Amino acid sequence: MELTKKQLREQREFETLFKNPKHAREMWAEKVFERYSRPAMEPCIITDKDGNATTQSQLEHHVWHFLKEELESRGEDRLPTSGEMIEACQDYYSRHNAASYVARRDSVGAKPVDESKQQHTVNNPLEDMTDDELQVMYDALQAYRATLLESPKGAVK
Repeated sequence: MELTKKQLREQREFETLFKNPKHAREMWAEKVFERYSRPAMEPCIITDKDGNATTQSQLEHHVWHFLKEELESRGEDRLPTSGEMIEACQDYYSRHNAASYVARRDSVGAKPVDESKQQHTVNNPLEDMTDDELQVMYDALQAYRATLLESPKGAVK
């Protein structure tokens, strides 16, 4: 099957946009945002060998209807978005599944910092100074402290 002119043009546009890795990241971020912002399709019922809806299927169906009712109660006339659906399902899964909780926690930026892997360096601004330079600074500090002791209390300089 040969591609139509429109299909060839769209293919070339796609290749042009995604050829440069830096630009490709921006384009994928835009595509993902568009996908998350579109209405989510109503989940289909998946059944087991006995014809009963699977637990996951029931959950997704319930979440979709819950989100739809929530939007309607707020007066919004739209379907739940894919992003809302994903977030609501992850919210439910994270209530009873530790791995889902960790994934959700990390994805919202609440991942704890592992302090054992941090490297600490001590910055000493005086380490590059010579003994003579340090002595000059010490003498100036002593002179300053002596003037403070000689000045009357409460006097502002």
